[in-house]
This record gives sequence, C-alpha cells and structure tokens, in this order.
Amino acid sequence: MTWSRMESKGRVFYTAIGDFRPENWSNPFFLHLLGGGIRWAIRDAQASVDQNLQQAAPGYAEIPSKPKPKG
Repeated sequence: MTWSRMESKGRVFYTAIGDFRPENWSNPFFLHLLGGGIRWAIRDAQASVDQNLQQAAPGYAEIPSKPKPKG
C-alpha cells in the first residue's frame, strides 16, 4: 500500500512495502517508489495527487445489503 496527500501546506507520503527483508532494498521498483515519494515530499519533484478513489476503488461508498437469513 502506498499513498500521498496534501496536508495543509505540507505533503505526506506513505508506503508499507519496505519491510526489513534485504531483498526489498535492492529491488529497483521499490527504490524508485521510495525515492520518488521522498523527492515529492521535500518538493524536489512535482506530481499530481488529485483524488482518484472513485477510479481506484469503484463502489467504495456503497454499503452492501445484509444477506437474508436462510430458512
């Protein structure tokens, strides 16, 4: 899980990918993700953080109906 957002005038970047297994720290995808997130957070890189929850998780706001009891 990785996300970013604006918080007042600051920037927040979070990733739960980087645990302490040594192989993660040599994975190019992870290193680019982490480096890009840090660069964005310190304003060394620009990226849009427009909300995209509706595209990423369609139906997120729908409450499913309760299943009907059997019998």
